[in-house]
Amino acid sequence: MDNLTHSLFSSFLYRAYFESRMRTNLSLWIVGANLPDIDIVSLFWSRSAYLEHHRGITHSVVGILLEAPILALAFYLWSRRQKKPLSYTYLLFSSLITLATHPLLDWLNDYGIRPWLPFDNRWYYGDLLFVVDPLIWLLLGAGLYLTSKNSFRTKLFYGFIGTLIWLLVLSAPQPTGLFKLIWTALFLVVVITKRPQPSTTYTVVTGLLLCYLLLLAAMQQKALLLAASTMPSQARFSVSPTVANPFEWRVYAQDSDWFYYGRVNVLRNSTGQTISKIASYIRHPAAVKARMTSEGMVAFDFCRYPIVEIDTTQSRTRVTITDGRYTEPTEKQRKSFSTITVELSEQY
Repeated sequence: MDNLTHSLFSSFLYRAYFESRMRTNLSLWIVGANLPDIDIVSLFWSRSAYLEHHRGITHSVVGILLEAPILALAFYLWSRRQKKPLSYTYLLFSSLITLATHPLLDWLNDYGIRPWLPFDNRWYYGDLLFVVDPLIWLLLGAGLYLTSKNSFRTKLFYGFIGTLIWLLVLSAPQPTGLFKLIWTALFLVVVITKRPQPSTTYTVVTGLLLCYLLLLAAMQQKALLLAASTMPSQARFSVSPTVANPFEWRVYAQDSDWFYYGRVNVLRNSTGQTISKIASYIRHPAAVKARMTSEGMVAFDFCRYPIVEIDTTQSRTRVTITDGRYTEPTEKQRKSFSTITVELSEQY
């Protein structure tokens, strides 16, 4: 999930269920909720390093258990420096919880996580939430705003953040105009709503969030049934959510020779347009050879649905590997953050 969602979720969790029970620090919860993404520094090395290490060890059970005492110690020393010492036990417990929320939320989308590193490199996918979900922003943001201090400075802060998010939603190309209108109306309702008791707000927001996730889970199962009726029996397949539309899902599938893609709409009980397919070339000799290289191993390990392009010159072969989830398959020169190119000295 995006870092705004991580921050909002951990802040709401702390405010609703832990602030009154233990004396810790909201800053710790926000930092901890985003700390596993420190592996993004691998992007400075190379794209293959990023694909290999992002959502890697820092997102695993082992990584969380190692990060928690370090994070707790940092805030413990900081609190002592501020002459307001906090309990290390409470800080450690808080660190474990907020750090654990990060891979849990990340598991919900189709990028996946590898929770058992370094012992098992297998990916696990929830395929339930799009990586950015404006409705979750609205729910969590409303929960925090309606339970915050009723001061001018607080209203100004939430008003500024809320307006930025609203402008971001309006300017984004993917959500439909109807969704933007509904989101704007709900945003205004939150702004003008008389503040209820905090406990009521926490209960309502938690209930709405759970209902939304249950709705997505039900629609996901229906989308899987629709997809199964159109896919070849030998193909492995999955469905992935689209931006701000729980009723339309992307479909991906692959067998030994072909990559299939399309969309299903669970309200219409249809697959929309015909499911398309392109040759994946994953069994081509050049692809098999590329897979033996260090970069090729990283690419094939990351790509859930690998698509291979092969460009042969007089003396060399260029093998381009990309993930069908994150590229436009109809384009000849497919490019995305998941694209890795391997140069082979042989001609194929």
